[in-house]
This record gives sequence, C-alpha cells and structure tokens, in this order.
Amino acid sequence: MDYQLLYIASGKAHFFIQGREHVINEGSMVLYHPGEAQKYFYYASDKTEVYWIHFTGSEVASLLSGYGLTEAEHIFYTGTSPNYPQLFRQIIQELQLCRPNYEDLLSLYLQHIF
Repeated sequence: MDYQLLYIASGKAHFFIQGREHVINEGSMVLYHPGEAQKYFYYASDKTEVYWIHFTGSEVASLLSGYGLTEAEHIFYTGTSPNYPQLFRQIIQELQLCRPNYEDLLSLYLQHIF
C-alpha cells in the first residue's frame, strides 16, 4: 500500500475522493493515502499536464504531518512554478539511472516538493 501524489502543472483533471468528484485546476496537488481508490481522469481538450509519484515508508505519515498534511487532506493548492515539474523530472531521471544512493536523493526531492 502506498501514497500517490499528483501535481497538475497545466489544464485540469477530475479526481474522485471518498466517492465525490472534484475538478482540480493547475497549480494544485492531490494526495491519495494508502488503501484509497485512486480514480481520476482528464480530457485531451483541457491540455492537462500531470506529474505523479507513488511512495511508501514507515515514516511517511510523520513526514506528512510535519508539513501540515493530515489524512483528511487530499487537495492542496501549491501554485504554478517551473520548480515542481523540474523536481518531478529529476525524480524520473534518477529512477532511470539508478546511480549510487539514488534512493536518498529521491527522498530529498520528494521532501522538497512538500
């Protein structure tokens, strides 16, 4: 069981959280918690650009709490910034290259996103 964090870099997306549909615009993030159904979609006509990451760990709940994110929170506005897509692209690159200590670097990138 893992978390999924999605960032809407542009356009909009439709998310279902606890049985309710939410239309999320660019500059927002959605956090699914372990065990929650991860259901969402977007239309090509909206020119949606989404970045996402799955993560897990024994200290994730504590980490999220440290950033003020509780289990009750799923949607939060972070604003549009070229930094967010760049961080997600760096994560993707590290996952592809698997250089020494890449897992530590991935953790730091994720913390930077939060």
